[in-house]
Amino acid sequence: MPQIKTTFSLELKNKFQALQELQEEEENTGNTNVDAAWKRIEGIYTESSQTCLGYRTGQKGKEWIQQETWTAIEERRNIKKKVTDAKSARLKERYQQEYSEAHKKVKRLARKNKREYMEELATQAEEAATKGEQGSLYKITKQISGKFKSASAGPVKDKQGKLLTTEKEIEERWAEHFQEVLNRPDPEDTPEIEEAEEDLDINTEPPTKEEIIRAIKTLKNNKAPGGDCLNAELFKTDPETSAAILQPLFEEIWKKEEVPSEWTKGIIIKLPKKGALNDCNNWRGITLLSVPSKILAKIIIQRISDSVDKTLRKEQAGFRKNRGCMDQIFALRNIIEQCTEWQRQLYINFVDFQKAFDSVHRDSLWKILRHYGIPQKMVQLVRSFYQNYSCTVGDNNISFQVKTGVRQGCVMSSVLFNLAIDWVMRNTTKDAQRGIRWTLFSFLDDLDFADDLALLSHTHKHIQEKTDRLCMFGGQIGLSVSQKKTETMLLNAERPTPVKAYGADLPQTEQFTYLGSIIRKDGGAEKDIKSRLNKARNVMRTMNNTWKSAQYSTHTKLKLYRSCVMSTLMYGSECWRMTKSDAAKLSSFHTTCLRKILRIFWPRKISNNDLLQRCNMEEMETLITQRRWRWIGHVLRMENDSIPKVALRWTPEGKRKRGRPNQTWRRTVEEESKDLNHSWATLERLARDRQKWRSFVAALHATRRERQ
Repeated sequence: MPQIKTTFSLELKNKFQALQELQEEEENTGNTNVDAAWKRIEGIYTESSQTCLGYRTGQKGKEWIQQETWTAIEERRNIKKKVTDAKSARLKERYQQEYSEAHKKVKRLARKNKREYMEELATQAEEAATKGEQGSLYKITKQISGKFKSASAGPVKDKQGKLLTTEKEIEERWAEHFQEVLNRPDPEDTPEIEEAEEDLDINTEPPTKEEIIRAIKTLKNNKAPGGDCLNAELFKTDPETSAAILQPLFEEIWKKEEVPSEWTKGIIIKLPKKGALNDCNNWRGITLLSVPSKILAKIIIQRISDSVDKTLRKEQAGFRKNRGCMDQIFALRNIIEQCTEWQRQLYINFVDFQKAFDSVHRDSLWKILRHYGIPQKMVQLVRSFYQNYSCTVGDNNISFQVKTGVRQGCVMSSVLFNLAIDWVMRNTTKDAQRGIRWTLFSFLDDLDFADDLALLSHTHKHIQEKTDRLCMFGGQIGLSVSQKKTETMLLNAERPTPVKAYGADLPQTEQFTYLGSIIRKDGGAEKDIKSRLNKARNVMRTMNNTWKSAQYSTHTKLKLYRSCVMSTLMYGSECWRMTKSDAAKLSSFHTTCLRKILRIFWPRKISNNDLLQRCNMEEMETLITQRRWRWIGHVLRMENDSIPKVALRWTPEGKRKRGRPNQTWRRTVEEESKDLNHSWATLERLARDRQKWRSFVAALHATRRERQ
């Protein structure tokens, strides 16, 4: 592998020298063209790849088999042919012995490859679990279990329900479907958005070589390329040379504010959802874009986001550094718990937009960028990626323009959408105080994660006004609230009057799945824990063959259990208000899984303590306690006005019921801190030193045992 990298890098440098001479000639004559420059660079990488790497061989679904094994398989096949063609018994016997040895070698290599592949997947899963990347974790779990859904579609129905069977009709139907999905109606009334009086301090000079190198290094491996078939790994093999090759092109793009036409073309890959697969609506699309275009996009959006992030509302946690789903889940659970305890009326509107990312009105988006002070140069560069943007579905030759929304698969889209939704929410919440009293001088109107909004108010009047304003300002930039999926939750309301959107009553609910966690109006976590147990059982079931296999070591299996099963089970556990019954169910599941992995079945017996010791694992209750306190440390390190930190001690105006109050998450934490002889002030000082806090969390295991 290192030798191939060196050869590829050398080939790239040789071709780059020839390219430099051509670039100098063009600069002298002034005859420069972005498309022609890109085609030459594309040719360099394509030719170098063909010369040094060749084409991938092997069978579909056998990606774990390495080239050494494929060579051994080919040798075995040749020996088999000799056995078949042998004309004497002596020769046949000799070749048969050779074949037997070759067959053993193939089997030995295959087992080795599969072990290494599984160990690598286990490591990747562990990294994804540590970073909280649930999407990557889900993908790895499916890889291990071998239960990927086929992305190939057969006959599909047209709009009238007629089954289409010819290849041409099916291609036209898919193009028609995605053209409708990705092109939403323009708003009837577009807003007048003023430019900022002063631009933000954003660097508008062409990218430096160092910036390009940094952007290349952040590209993810093992991702499908765009139409140019150039993978991220080709650029990451030699980032310095790649940066030198790309820099003149990026400078030309910067100067002309125009990207190569190939960068404005996307390839839509269909992925099945639930339901009948002959219905196009039961499929979703992901768009593949050119990898080099992502390098430039990363540089542009990094410059923008560094400055813009400071101006965004603190209520927004989506796609922001050091912010995540757990911030919002934690805050919402605490708000509900405290409003329930203090008998304070609370209205929550869980808003769902119809195809939010695909619906943003682009002309309004460009105005919003200027409104937030993004320099015109940067806005024009962002717009160049959207100029004549078109897509095709798979290998379909039918191309169609995409005129609304932010681009799927583009690294800039999350920041652009955040700016759009921030403008909507600023206008929705201004002019009046319609939220819940949060601090002495402020109100909290909503909790947002990208397009997942939870509007908060103490009165029906305020939640209705806020919903109406959201519908109005969202509609001005193309966003439409879904009347079917938007639901409301009412706490302590004497007369639960329904909230309306566009004149229609929104459904009221006792529980809602918010950012993957089930939120109940009583503040309890029983339903969420039950849901998590079912999901974790399903993961265990899909990986049955892995647990049974003798090929993989117990170490690898436990690694997979921690990363795939336990991360699924414990999502959101930082905020659970747990009962003894919940703790018993979780503990029982944990030990049952470990017995299955160690292949300990009745009549063999082992105590739970011995089982945990053999697996080098903690009790489930200890793991959840450690996870909770790890999260508390994260919250204590936040700014004093951050939403999770305020939520930690927030109490609404109201009056408790008579009698003993119910157990809450906050009481659980206060009892544990009391047992640890730590006040909140002491804990906050301790949390500032991450190393000391890690030691403190690790020591919770011993403390809990002493308490027992």
